[in-house]
Amino acid sequence: MSRARAAVVAVVASFAVYAVPLVGPHAVWLLGEALIKTIRREGLDPAWLATDLAAAAALQLAAGLVAYWVARRPRSARPVVALLVVVPTLVALTEWLYLVAIPTRFLIEPETAVEQMAWPIECRIPDRVLFNGGVPGAVWAMDSGGERARLIGCTVEPLPPIANAAAATPVSRATSGRLLLTRTARDGTQEWSWADPGQPAVALAVPAARSPASPAPRLSRDGERVVWVVSDGPGVPPPQALLVRALVGTDERRVSLAALPPGSIVPVEFDARAGEVTVALNERTFATLGLDGRVRWGPLRPRDVEPLSMTFRRVGGNGWIAWDGYRDDAPYRVAWGLPAGRGVYRVPKGRSIVGVDVDAAGTLIALSVSGTLSIGGVRDAVVVLRAADGGEVFRRFLPRYTRTAVTFLDGGRFAYTDWVGDRAEVRVLRIATR
Repeated sequence: MSRARAAVVAVVASFAVYAVPLVGPHAVWLLGEALIKTIRREGLDPAWLATDLAAAAALQLAAGLVAYWVARRPRSARPVVALLVVVPTLVALTEWLYLVAIPTRFLIEPETAVEQMAWPIECRIPDRVLFNGGVPGAVWAMDSGGERARLIGCTVEPLPPIANAAAATPVSRATSGRLLLTRTARDGTQEWSWADPGQPAVALAVPAARSPASPAPRLSRDGERVVWVVSDGPGVPPPQALLVRALVGTDERRVSLAALPPGSIVPVEFDARAGEVTVALNERTFATLGLDGRVRWGPLRPRDVEPLSMTFRRVGGNGWIAWDGYRDDAPYRVAWGLPAGRGVYRVPKGRSIVGVDVDAAGTLIALSVSGTLSIGGVRDAVVVLRAADGGEVFRRFLPRYTRTAVTFLDGGRFAYTDWVGDRAEVRVLRIATR
C-alpha cells in the first residue's frame, strides 16, 4: 500500500482508541464517552483534564503509527503481531492510565509522615477487634464471631448475646451495654426495641406523633431513657418537639424546640442525668437543650469542616470536635475547640476519617483513617494529635481496610486494633508523651 493511502488508513484507524472499553468496578465506559463526561464535569482540576486529553492524544498517535505500520505491508506478519501483541498492549495501557495511574495522581496524595511508636505496649488482646459505640464509658472488643466483650484496661469481660435480636441492627448503646435496636417488619415498617446483654429484646412503643421520616431515637448514656423526635401540632411543615420517655414505666416529658430556628432535628447525644440533649440542626449546626427547652450550649456551626450529625461530638462542658462526613475529591478534615486549644487537621487526599476519640483531659485527639479508593495502595493509619497545636505524638500504619476504632482508656491508656499476619489483636498502649 502506498504511503498516502496508508496514512489515510492510519488516521481513520487511530480513532478506534476512543472505543476502548474502560471496565470499572460498577460500570463500563468507552474512552471517548469517558472523556466527554470529563470535559463536561464542573470543578475538575484543569491539570487532570489536560492530562486526560494529552494521554488520549498520545494513545491515538500510537494507534495511528501502528495502523500505518500494518497498512504499509498488509500481507506480512505485521497484522498478526499487531492483533496479538500491540492491540492488547494498547488496550491494557489505556485501562491502566485512566483507571489507575491518572486517578491515583490526582485523587491520592503521597504519605509523607513517618511512624511514631514511642508509646510502650501495655498488653495485647489476641483475636479481638476494637468496637466503640460512640459514647463515653467502657469500650467493647469483638471476636471473629461477633461476640462482644467489655474492655476495661487490659481486662476483657464477655457480654452474653441478646436472646431474640435476629435481623436487628443496633443504633445506639449505653455505657452499661444496653442497646437500642431496630429492624424492618414484614409490612415494611420499622420496629424498635431495647435489650441488655444476655436478655431478650423488649419491644419499644413508637409515639403516635412520630413521623416515619423522623430520625432514629437516641438512647441516653445511662440507658434509662430514650428521646424521640415527634410532631408538635399542625403546620406545613409541622413544628417538632423532643419526647423523652423512660424505658421502664410511663414517665415521659415533651421538650419544646421553640428556642431553636426551624429545620430538621437529629438527636446526637442524650445525657439524662445532666438533663440535656445535643441535637443537629439542619445537619451541620449543633446545640444542646435542657429538658426545659432552654438552650444550654450553642448553636455552633463548625468552621472549616462539613460535619454530619454522626461526625460531631460535644466534649466536656464547652468543648467539641467535628470532622467531614463526606468529601468527594477534596481532603478530609477534623476541627476542634477544646480546653487545650483550637485547630484543624487535614488528612492527605484519598483517605477518610473512620474513627475519632478525645481523651478525658481534652488534650489528645485520636484519629483512625482509611483509604477511600481501591487504587493507590493507601495504608490505614492511627494518628494521635495534640489538641494544643495539632502536632502528631503517635502514628501507626496498618494494613488496608483495617478501619479500626480508637479509644482512650482510663489510667492514661490508648487502644486500637492492630494485625499480626492475618490475625487481629487489640493493643493497649501506655501514653508516654503529650
